[in-house]
Amino acid sequence: MFNTRNYLVLLVAIATSWPQVVNGDETADPRLRPLVQFFAENVRDKQIVGAQFVIGDKEQILTEQLFGKVAVDSDAAVDSETLFCIGSCSKPFAAACVMSLVEEETLQLDEPIDGYLPQFAEPTITNVGKAKRAPTLRELLCHRGGIYSQKVAITPQQARYIRDFKLTLTESVNAIAGEELLAEPGTEFAYSGAGYCVLGCVAEEVCMRSFEDLLRARVTGPLGMQRTTYFPSPEDTNVAAGARSSDDGLVTNKETPHLLGRLLKFPLIGGSLYSTALESARFAQMHLGHGSADPQDVLTESSWVEATDNHFEGQPYGMGWSLTLKEGDSRPTRLIHNGALASSRGMIIVDLAREKFFVGYWTVASPGKGVDSQELRAVLNKTVQQTLSRVSH
Repeated sequence: MFNTRNYLVLLVAIATSWPQVVNGDETADPRLRPLVQFFAENVRDKQIVGAQFVIGDKEQILTEQLFGKVAVDSDAAVDSETLFCIGSCSKPFAAACVMSLVEEETLQLDEPIDGYLPQFAEPTITNVGKAKRAPTLRELLCHRGGIYSQKVAITPQQARYIRDFKLTLTESVNAIAGEELLAEPGTEFAYSGAGYCVLGCVAEEVCMRSFEDLLRARVTGPLGMQRTTYFPSPEDTNVAAGARSSDDGLVTNKETPHLLGRLLKFPLIGGSLYSTALESARFAQMHLGHGSADPQDVLTESSWVEATDNHFEGQPYGMGWSLTLKEGDSRPTRLIHNGALASSRGMIIVDLAREKFFVGYWTVASPGKGVDSQELRAVLNKTVQQTLSRVSH
């Protein structure tokens, strides 16, 4: 039986002269040094609690780097098996699962979803009235469904439907169905975690299986991603949690979903998957392989192309990915997604032009402050891009 974990370890062992694990050693390969320093310095300054990142290409892992601790109240160091909540980096995984169902014609991309979920049969638009129709899966995947957005004005009840992890997915989506749309489906970009919950519920309803099971059967299982899950075991102590500031100093951020233990019921389809950088590397390699990570196929090349195309004018967002498009090009040069939930952060970049990828997951000490500010996140993004450029030469 194919064992991806052993496969990845073998690839690391036979990779170039790059180190497998440096643990923040700033004497690393000069091409890596600025990126290693970014994480190492922020761990030392108690801005980052723990982190892991992987850089590789379609065939091998070039380097894996580990930093810091699993949590502020733990002495356990982050290792290759440490699970991180990857936030919105979940969306590409969810989209790949849905596209695999589209590929076999279990789901239809361009059918209004009320054919699957009758509660969406008569949507209304804020300050407009009745919508022409319900959104389609294509629109939901590309954030054009008109479903409310956490990036726009959001009510406390709307926030609860995508942040109360004691809800079930069905309870969440039934509540979302009662909210007005922001715009006519297909007309405007509105980044929507709620929309991804809806498409996950469609998949569950049609297949009569949980989305967790569908993802494992269609994406993470075939890629050998054995620890990747929406529901880490309550007995698993190797799961990262970030922190927040309090009167007593830094304390663990209890809003991290897995800390609910057995009360955790809600898979935030596009926002609460847990994985490791090393396992997610297989997913990135699948994209570099146009749907295939040898020897496993997840999508046909034609489905992969459709998933990574830009289907709407305006914001370049495919099915689960932000797209980097050069002027005049119809196909993206990079697939990118960032993630943030509670104090957990993530970044996946699949550089199609250079045939390299970066997967980084980390936890912050104070959400929205210090290293988690917009300015420093932009610095990190630029440093990652520069690193991928250097390792390609």
